[in-house]
Amino acid sequence: MCRLVEHHDHMKDHLLREFEKISAGLERVLANEAAEKFAKRSAPMVSAYDNTVICNDCNNVDSVAKGLIGAHPSFSFSPSEILAFVIASPNAEHSVNQEIAARIWNENRETFDLRMKIVSRIAHIAATNEHWYQSTPYQLHPDYIQDTARSIASSRGAGRALRALCGPPRTQAKKAPREWRAKGNNYRVRAPTAGQIEHVAKVTSYKRWQMVSDSWQCPSCNRSKEQIVRPTNQSTWALPITSKSYRDTSAKYGYSTLFVCDDCGSAAVNLVKEAEAIASTEVHAYSRQMGIEELAKVIIPRPHAAHRIDDREADVLVDVIATRLLSELGDSRSTVSFIEST
Repeated sequence: MCRLVEHHDHMKDHLLREFEKISAGLERVLANEAAEKFAKRSAPMVSAYDNTVICNDCNNVDSVAKGLIGAHPSFSFSPSEILAFVIASPNAEHSVNQEIAARIWNENRETFDLRMKIVSRIAHIAATNEHWYQSTPYQLHPDYIQDTARSIASSRGAGRALRALCGPPRTQAKKAPREWRAKGNNYRVRAPTAGQIEHVAKVTSYKRWQMVSDSWQCPSCNRSKEQIVRPTNQSTWALPITSKSYRDTSAKYGYSTLFVCDDCGSAAVNLVKEAEAIASTEVHAYSRQMGIEELAKVIIPRPHAAHRIDDREADVLVDVIATRLLSELGDSRSTVSFIEST
């Protein structure tokens, strides 16, 4: 039988042991429950990896490998590191490639020593009650309040009434269809440093940065990745790009999916919404209503900033899209009438 277990970093256990050791060794115990919670909440910061489900043999080989190479007992090999040195055989306990395990331990030793220093500092702060964590009664936690409210409402047969009792969802004031165009005019441009761009590429927007090549440019505004970097609501600096589908009559299904900057993506959606209002119809896939070449004519790009919009070109494009929507709506109505008549 294969037994699965949760493999965790023993640094968390070491932190709590160190906290208890320092606290008990003081002339007078200063710590309280909040201090212990502070120590527990700090544990993920010093852990080298997230808890991971692995087979019991791999979990056991972590301890075996540490014993063979003389690693610190509070050190834990991550699942990927175990994979590097484990020698697995069907229906048998794993064995260890001692040379590889020793190399991994030596590569981690300097970082491990740093983590141990951080653990000692956190444990001392908690044990001397110099921490900053303020405990909140569980009855005041949002999850508890929501669960309790749902339980009470459900027990009285009014499960669906809870949303009504909480009031209508917040709605933003309705804006004029063209109002979004002014965003770029009021945008204060700031240029990031080379270091800030590198931080975006390696940290803040790493996954997005890897989605496209280093030579990639937005097919609508022609900005490079570096030029697209700008502040967002979520980050001081980020790479706001996204994948959107645009009208392409030469494509098999009538549209092509492309990576574009968020500024171009948002402009496309807002332009189609303007046309939607004029045509008095409902659109589901906004970006598919215009071609990327059509969008490019409207955009006035700037590095590290929201786009400005060419109002004259935008008005022309909105009329074209509105006419297109009305034409497609007319074709669909004609099809329905034909089907009903037959």
